Amino acid sequence: MIDFIVNYKTNKLITITKADGFIQQLCGLYSKQVIPDAVRLIEESGNIKTETVNLLEEDNYESYKNNKCKCKVLQLVQNLNAEIIDIANEYPEYEEGMFLNMNRPEDFEIVKKTLKEIYFK
Repeated sequence: MIDFIVNYKTNKLITITKADGFIQQLCGLYSKQVIPDAVRLIEESGNIKTETVNLLEEDNYESYKNNKCKCKVLQLVQNLNAEIIDIANEYPEYEEGMFLNMNRPEDFEIVKKTLKEIYFK
């Protein structure tokens, strides 16, 4: 699927997918040209000044984690008029459930169980 997205013909700066009724904004291509817009969006959220923060430094990362940036990737996608591929209709090998939202420990356990069922029958 990654090859399909990478080779998808578009002139837009962002190419992402839509699957299972949701826009999958984290699975896609973002041109380097969107960096100024991403930085502006982060700074306008009021949580973080990108030019002064190195998230690899422990103190900065902990502060970032505790304050959680209010900006959303979806805002960037909407602002820049992204190419949204309806992956279920355009990618012949797509199967429902190829995308999974994994935000909680319970989600991770579901993924582990599913992978065990697939690979360790």
